[in-house]
Amino acid sequence: MVALWVRTLLGAGVPASGRVVGWGDNLCGVATAVPTLNEPRGPTSSTGVVAIAGQVLTDAVAVSASNGHSLALRQDGTVVGWGWNVMGCTIGFETGDRTGTNGPVLIGGGVVSNVTAIAAGDDYSLALKDDGTVVGWGHGFGVRPFDGRLALSNVVAIAAGVSYERSLALQRDGTVVRFWTGEPVRSGVSNVVAITVSSDPPGSAPLALRRDGTVVLIDGDRHSEMQPPAGLSNVVAVSAGYDHFLALQSDGTVSGWGNNTQGQITGTPSELRAGLGVAAPGGRVLSNIVAIAASTGFSLALKKDGTVVAWGQNARGQTDVPAGLSGVTSIAAGWQHCLAITTNQSALLPSK
Repeated sequence: MVALWVRTLLGAGVPASGRVVGWGDNLCGVATAVPTLNEPRGPTSSTGVVAIAGQVLTDAVAVSASNGHSLALRQDGTVVGWGWNVMGCTIGFETGDRTGTNGPVLIGGGVVSNVTAIAAGDDYSLALKDDGTVVGWGHGFGVRPFDGRLALSNVVAIAAGVSYERSLALQRDGTVVRFWTGEPVRSGVSNVVAITVSSDPPGSAPLALRRDGTVVLIDGDRHSEMQPPAGLSNVVAVSAGYDHFLALQSDGTVSGWGNNTQGQITGTPSELRAGLGVAAPGGRVLSNIVAIAASTGFSLALKKDGTVVAWGQNARGQTDVPAGLSGVTSIAAGWQHCLAITTNQSALLPSK
């Protein structure tokens, strides 16, 4: 429901494909697919268009970013990855050089296909297929396809936590199950249309968006200090960062709660630990927002006009949105890097 709402606001019935632009920390090529070398202890940030095996990626429809690797879903239902490839978490099989790699995702020698959604975890990845099943690769999965041991079916959304044990799947009937066991979550959350959880260590509490526009913590008894503020309603999308949450409301504004010491909620640092704050980077309240992404100490938002806004911590240039970036249809926030799909074919050049 949330994805369809975003696409409608962007004026398209299906996801628009385009090039992926990455910026921020790029030590293992996690932002641009071409690693920025640290010589010595120098900056590792970079900005550029992602190229896979030397060819600019032009048909991406969705992106996902984690601590050390990134994923893109292509228009044909296949997946490509770039960045740190420990245990094959990026491309499905291990390579000799773990400092950075890129390529199509292969599991057991076969191309992963018929994918409709992707989620990058800390050192593993998940993909939802069009038949409602899920495949996984990286730590915990080896190099074999997800073999059905968890008996997951009728899945419509996935969320990758800091480890596969903390990952969640949303089923067609609106219930949420634990990815690794296939069992319903303890809190009995129902009527859910979207789920989110942080993939940055140690990871935040998972959050669910209900059909009525309210939000609820999954396993809230374990994370009572991060409960959504009373009165939060009319929510159409949610995103979990390291220790803060964002909620996109139906009027196109963004609210948040949790840690605000880097200004990741309100745009101005404060000691806010709970309660509701309105995203206002630069002192101006955000409006006309259609997508959000929360990460470690910073936040990202996509506006209806296809431009991107970022606020919060900027240690690696993650909130320095590339000048002139426009025509954006999808965003993702990793630990200290960001990704955006743009239909503007003149935006930037491939990273070198």
